[in-house]
Amino acid sequence: MISVSVIIITQARAELLMKCLSSLLQLPKESELILVSNGEAIDEKIREYVEQSFSKTKIIETQEVLSPGEARNLAIKESSDSEWLLFLDDDAYLSPSYWEVAQRYITQKETDVLGGPDMAPSDMGYFSKAVATVLTSPFCTGLTFSRHFPLGKKIQFASEENLTSANLWVRKKLFESVEFPTHYKRGEESLVLAKFAEMGFGMFYHPKLRIYHYRRNSLSAVLKINFKGGYYRSQMMKEKIDLSWSYYLPSAFVLLHFSAFYDFKTFLELVIIYLSLIACISLGISQRQGNFAAAPVVFILHYLIVVTYGLGFLWGRLHKLPKSS
Repeated sequence: MISVSVIIITQARAELLMKCLSSLLQLPKESELILVSNGEAIDEKIREYVEQSFSKTKIIETQEVLSPGEARNLAIKESSDSEWLLFLDDDAYLSPSYWEVAQRYITQKETDVLGGPDMAPSDMGYFSKAVATVLTSPFCTGLTFSRHFPLGKKIQFASEENLTSANLWVRKKLFESVEFPTHYKRGEESLVLAKFAEMGFGMFYHPKLRIYHYRRNSLSAVLKINFKGGYYRSQMMKEKIDLSWSYYLPSAFVLLHFSAFYDFKTFLELVIIYLSLIACISLGISQRQGNFAAAPVVFILHYLIVVTYGLGFLWGRLHKLPKSS
């Protein structure tokens, strides 16, 4: 029998968390739930639902807000001797066929890590749907677009670029030699997954292992997240992890803006080409996602997300991140 511990870190999102917890009922009844309320007391309605719906639970309420890595490391230590750990975000929920897909592959010896895409829920608002749409564009999120859009039709070998901690299965024994970095505030799972890959563990991605993930509903929140994403990706590359050169492209794109001071005519020609390309892509992916009305916002987000990520990456080149204690 497959033993599973589900790990969820939550912070003041009771309504979304309830939807997340309800979707877990398709997992085996013996599954353990580790719920970390990060820096605050758990909502009493959540506590009551968890106690009634799950046979094995641990609710951990931290006195202060921990970094994502600290919270996950704490949950791992508190988990039982389950063979598998399922990491899931509190603002996401499993698709109806999720367990049916997962159990086929976590029973195979060659599988050490398994993940899939996080899709857009149908009940999000206009702006959040636009954010979800632009994340499926390789011209915005680069090699990581398959975290948000199902790539292919069958299971395939994966790297950290395909996988996200919002939807991630890991054999617990892997954490005997690796733990989440506690000094990262974004992208901590990327560093862990890159180390797993270097150690030769079997990492896989299945396009049908889907969750539905709610997106931020304000521009400032989206840009803040992407700045942090670029910053911590830059820090990660300082740790001598073998990653694609493509992560330098957003920062190169930012620096390209300075060419306007040297050859404005050429710069303007490049701007026209870029805007034309992004306009076509925005229309295409918006139509593909059934969200054609969001195309104007998707167009703008293409530019803003790449620029803020590039700025974060450049700041990460200049700034030295303090190591965890």
